[in-house]
Amino acid sequence: MESILEIILFTVFGIILLGTGVYLTIRNRYITTYGIKTKAMIIRFVKEQKSDSDGNMNTYHMPVVRFKDHHTGKPVEKLLTVSQSPKKLHQEIAIIYLKKGNRYEIMINTTFWKSYFPMIFIGIGVVFIVMGCYWLSKVI
Repeated sequence: MESILEIILFTVFGIILLGTGVYLTIRNRYITTYGIKTKAMIIRFVKEQKSDSDGNMNTYHMPVVRFKDHHTGKPVEKLLTVSQSPKKLHQEIAIIYLKKGNRYEIMINTTFWKSYFPMIFIGIGVVFIVMGCYWLSKVI
């Protein structure tokens, strides 16, 4: 790293990662505290194609889950958009949902999604910030 601009951009990227991790932690704790824990059933998969940075097309099979809204008693069907989603049709999974108006925020009720996933962002963000500050102190 030679340029101060590169070092600053590296550090800013670390701050963005750290902020994302903190946001996810707060959001997950909010959903865990105020949301409703229930079981959901995977009822089908939706096929999505997305291109990566190299222009290659990747196919993802995102599960659609059905669960009962405890406020209305009506069944709700929602698409889960997490990358490590369960893979079996008719598999029952534990979720936490929070209803805001007509929207549902859904989180898979596992330690990985509640704690570890945000901590990955926080850890990598801290490493980038520390390395950026170290390199900046060498240049100045």
